[in-house]
Amino acid sequence: KGFDKVTNPTIVVATLNGLSLETDLISPESNPLFATDLVWEANKSTLR
Repeated sequence: KGFDKVTNPTIVVATLNGLSLETDLISPESNPLFATDLVWEANKSTLR
């Protein structure tokens, strides 16, 4: 609800220990589809 007022494309940014991933542009619609998987490749030292 309320997405009908969004007029610009949206990007979702996720951050884990200073490493960021972002989605492609999501079109401004009344019912946007946020169906993107963000996957980090990490090892133990990255997560410390």
